Amino acid sequence: MLSKFQRIRHFHLENKHKIYLPRFVEKQAIKTYPMSRTIKFIWPYMFPQEKSIRKITWATFGLLFASKFLNAYVPFILKEAVNSISLTNPALFYTGSIFVSYALSRALVVAIQELRVALFSRVMINAMKDVSTKVFSHLHALDYTFHQESTRTTLYSVNRSMRGIESYLRFTSLYVLPTILEFLLASGVLFYSCGWPYLVTLGGTVSVYYVFTTKYSDIRNKYISQQRIKSKALDFVTSESMINFETVKYFSNDELEKRRYNYFLQQKLDGNYLITSSLSKLNFGQQLIFNVGLGANLLLALSQVQAGTMTIGDIFMIQTFFMSLQIPLNFLGSIYRELTESQIELNELYELLDIKSKVVESPNAKDYEYKGGRIQIEDVEYSAGKKIFDRINLEIMPGTTNAFIGESGTGKTSLFRLIYRLFDPDQGRIMIDGQDLKDLKLESLRQSVAIVPQTPTLFNDTVFYNVMYGNPAASKEQVIEACKLANIHQRICEFPEGYESLVGELGSKLSGGERQRLALARCLLKNAKFYLLDEFTSAMDSKNEQEILASMKTLFKNKTVIYNTHRLSSIMFVDKIFVISGGKICETGTHDSLLKIPNSKYSQLWNKFISNKN
Repeated sequence: MLSKFQRIRHFHLENKHKIYLPRFVEKQAIKTYPMSRTIKFIWPYMFPQEKSIRKITWATFGLLFASKFLNAYVPFILKEAVNSISLTNPALFYTGSIFVSYALSRALVVAIQELRVALFSRVMINAMKDVSTKVFSHLHALDYTFHQESTRTTLYSVNRSMRGIESYLRFTSLYVLPTILEFLLASGVLFYSCGWPYLVTLGGTVSVYYVFTTKYSDIRNKYISQQRIKSKALDFVTSESMINFETVKYFSNDELEKRRYNYFLQQKLDGNYLITSSLSKLNFGQQLIFNVGLGANLLLALSQVQAGTMTIGDIFMIQTFFMSLQIPLNFLGSIYRELTESQIELNELYELLDIKSKVVESPNAKDYEYKGGRIQIEDVEYSAGKKIFDRINLEIMPGTTNAFIGESGTGKTSLFRLIYRLFDPDQGRIMIDGQDLKDLKLESLRQSVAIVPQTPTLFNDTVFYNVMYGNPAASKEQVIEACKLANIHQRICEFPEGYESLVGELGSKLSGGERQRLALARCLLKNAKFYLLDEFTSAMDSKNEQEILASMKTLFKNKTVIYNTHRLSSIMFVDKIFVISGGKICETGTHDSLLKIPNSKYSQLWNKFISNKN
């Protein structure tokens, strides 16, 4: 089944409809980590530094031992009760009190177990919170390159890993350890009370039960793994169809999408049937093995009762010990599968946590000290699949307005990201006010630089929240003022709920120009020392662009500003233009001086711009 999702293929439905399967490529096989890594990873969360949680963990272990030892004593109470009934003239009060003790003991065992589960849920919640925070912080600490290359499946992997940790904690603490302890106690009691034949029968039954369950569960795990792929394929097709709703309508392909959806839905349903039927076979095999072992032990006990070496009560005691193991053993297949899946999901988490950021803060990093705003780029080389910069050099003077110009793909946006230190150059260095970026604290550097990206993204929240995000400490008046400077305040007031209007996922409810102006307002609210404006007016109409550019001249006075744009008319006023070509700065100067150079690269770009504009 996997191969169908690894390349584009097609099949015929009803001999006349062709359906193309999506190119659904599964993530490459992940590294397998030993069980010791899981124990080492989870242990600190079960016994954290927080004393209250650590006390709860020890209390749950104490309750575990108390419940299992009490549970091991319950069969002896039942034995005594049955033997008292077997007497010729049983004392009703004595016999009744034994039965009451038996019932109360069973109830007490359940009460202790439930108290243990309730207490341990505190430990699990605390562990999930700490792990989730650790993973969330780690993802944000990774460099821009990782987030460029990672897909939306990364978040799915993280969510699956969180479920894996929860399952691992729950099943090991609430099922595996109690079952092992119960088996050891039952074995010891049977050996001490009844002799080695019963120990051999119990041990043999559990061993065969375990081997059958694990082997058959491995087969079922393959079905489940295939089902995960089928489910992912169905989710993928459904998501893509909804995201491309407009395209589906443009080409009247509703029926095609329905057929594709039904195909993958049927694949998933067929997989569900296979998993369900295999579970029935597993359950039958488990019950057969368990009851054969139980029957063998009871027959052995019956022979000893007839020989006079055992009582009727002993038979009930042996049966009770066996039955106490039945419920946890019935879950053995599910536990084994859950732990196997949890380990696989945790492998994904370990692989993610082992990724190191390529942008690392120096141990001796210092806060950035503002000294006017000079930027120096010295012999910088940078590659991202291909060579982008080849020993590039430039200097931007303090408090000046500048522009990076060049054909698409020459690295203008990459230069912004290097200055912001989203990634580091392969060679060379970048300095701000004489301070190497690698010697500065990342937070201090980035607090001093504001950037409007080429394609701004917005949170699926209110207009106010998205603008305020540039400076969470800003007042409502400051947010409104920033929006006025970005020439978007009046438009916001026309929204149904004004600043409390939702912008939609990634700002989908807004036009491209509105998103850019909100991003600009957010940038202005930051009140930084440097401003990097990457195609920040590309989706605006000429009127809005000219009004914003006019206000920028005053607003950015004495600030170091760099524009990156293909609209050359918007940067005619800047102090210096840097023309990038072939991985180097090929020309520098003002708009007028560059046009005077015969056949200059800038004049070629200008003529092309004017031609396209006309």
